[in-house]
Amino acid sequence: MCSKCKIFHFYEKLLLISKLFAGCFFSFCVFAQEKWTLQACVEYALQRNISIQLAEIDVQQAENQLKQSYYEKMPDINGRASHAYNWGRSIDPFTNQFLNRRIQSNNFSISSTIALFNGFRLHYTIQQNRANVQSSRYALQKAKNELSLSIATLFLQIALQEKQLQNLRNQKQITENQLIRTQSLVRSGSLPIVHETELRAQLAIDETNLVNAENNLELSLLELRQLLHIPFHDPFAIELPTFPEPPEQLTIQTPKEIYEVAVREMPEIHSAEWQKKSAYASVHISKAAFLPTLSFSAGLFTLYSSAQKQKLTGFSTVTNREIIGYFFDSNQTPIPVFQDRAITLPILEPFTFFDQLDQSLRRSLSFDLTIPIFTRYRNRANVVAAQLRAKQADLNEQQVRLQLQQKIERAYCDVKLAHKTYHSNRMRVEATKQNFQMITNRYEAGALPLVEWQNARINLLNAENQLLQAEFDFWFKMKILDFYAGKSIVF
Repeated sequence: MCSKCKIFHFYEKLLLISKLFAGCFFSFCVFAQEKWTLQACVEYALQRNISIQLAEIDVQQAENQLKQSYYEKMPDINGRASHAYNWGRSIDPFTNQFLNRRIQSNNFSISSTIALFNGFRLHYTIQQNRANVQSSRYALQKAKNELSLSIATLFLQIALQEKQLQNLRNQKQITENQLIRTQSLVRSGSLPIVHETELRAQLAIDETNLVNAENNLELSLLELRQLLHIPFHDPFAIELPTFPEPPEQLTIQTPKEIYEVAVREMPEIHSAEWQKKSAYASVHISKAAFLPTLSFSAGLFTLYSSAQKQKLTGFSTVTNREIIGYFFDSNQTPIPVFQDRAITLPILEPFTFFDQLDQSLRRSLSFDLTIPIFTRYRNRANVVAAQLRAKQADLNEQQVRLQLQQKIERAYCDVKLAHKTYHSNRMRVEATKQNFQMITNRYEAGALPLVEWQNARINLLNAENQLLQAEFDFWFKMKILDFYAGKSIVF
């Protein structure tokens, strides 16, 4: 063997090894990529979906309002302090005399009020907020169920598109194999070259259909990725579910039996019930406005004023000698006559800031009774509005129950129709396969034109796709019916 041949064979082996290594690396990457099951998709979405997070915030807000309604039973405590300057004519708060100068003053107070009776408004407010909490919790569960159904629908759609894509690949392989046989027959002179050109055209059509199917699959994966809030650059692939063949005989519960379970399990029913309870509690709250309210208040008040910087602590007596007259001696000299007089003087001490606060401290206790006599018919209008909302909530509950019953009846009929459709399509596929095999044998023998073989192949492809569609449709609708019966959606 020459050196050039050796070099050529060396590079040929090196290229083969490189291809094998690349194939192994690609296979490792594919298998190393974690595939998402339906359960994993649902759990991931429930943790990150914004609509679910908003519904959770609604629950937290309702719980916060319920806590606050309980706290309303407690008395409130308020403190107040002020610092002021007054000029001109003012009143001394200690002497109640008018003054005409600048006065600095401070006022301090602390007060507390508790409602003793308010027409049971607080009692029904607690009931209303408790109902709102329950309603929001069931609304959250409803949102989770709807998200799970949306994900399951997309998941099955992707699985169906994967199966249909595999069918298109198989059909393309059939066309390629047939093209190879036809080329051999054309070279041998058994068939004209037009058969080869028509098969090449059919192969191009198969390639186009395959590309379109791959594009549709990518779009469905993108939609599911966006629903799960998975970044576009992250790897994402689903684990295709496996389904058993639909049974020959369908055994399912009646719509009445499923409805009885669904009424106990479906969150939309419970949410509507609690919304109705909240509305009726609102009626009682509005009626409480017609009743009197009684409250009890207590307070401490004190002040300081710069008008009183001194305070009177007592009196002192001072003896003062005064001249009350004169008399003349023998020399006619005036001699004063003195008399002692007692004078009472006030004793003043500095009136400090804290002394004023202590001595001006006063206390108060009061009961306040408010009786609504005429409120310009505002209370009556509020009662009518609350009664209308209660009637609306009652009708909404009836509508939710009716819609659930109709959905179950529709799902029941869909399952039965899907079961019949699947078995009819299965029979069609079996017959179409036999027909396609016979036409292929006759075409290869030159007894039939190419167009007959193409039509038979297209009929087989359509039959297989419709059988796949029917199979997935049956299991999806079966899972929907199981969901209404209180079972989780698991494939």
